[in-house]
Amino acid sequence: MKSINPYSGDTVFEAETHGQAAIEAALTRAVSAVKKLKAMGMDARLDALRKAADVLDDQRDEIAELMTREMGKPIKQAKAEVEKCAWVCRYYADEAPDMLKPTPIDAPEKGECSLYHLPIG
Repeated sequence: MKSINPYSGDTVFEAETHGQAAIEAALTRAVSAVKKLKAMGMDARLDALRKAADVLDDQRDEIAELMTREMGKPIKQAKAEVEKCAWVCRYYADEAPDMLKPTPIDAPEKGECSLYHLPIG
């Protein structure tokens, strides 16, 4: 598999493709990771979002350079995109608790009802 710079046509890097066993192992790890994430409390997930934002900020230039090499995106736009991704992580870390609060539903004939937003994987 090759990653080719669309602007210059240069090969950025080449990687071996994975066989069926490696793919199955990766899928098994992903399923396990989703189960762990689902079991984490809200605060831990919000901390993970904030840490992701910090990593994006700390590695902005390196990530932007990679985006430029692999997608041909101008470096100024690539840096702005990385900054936007960090901002989005922080936005959801700050706003998710209110966004995910149970919403009461007016259904007097059914009793007390609420809409809950739960992680499903």
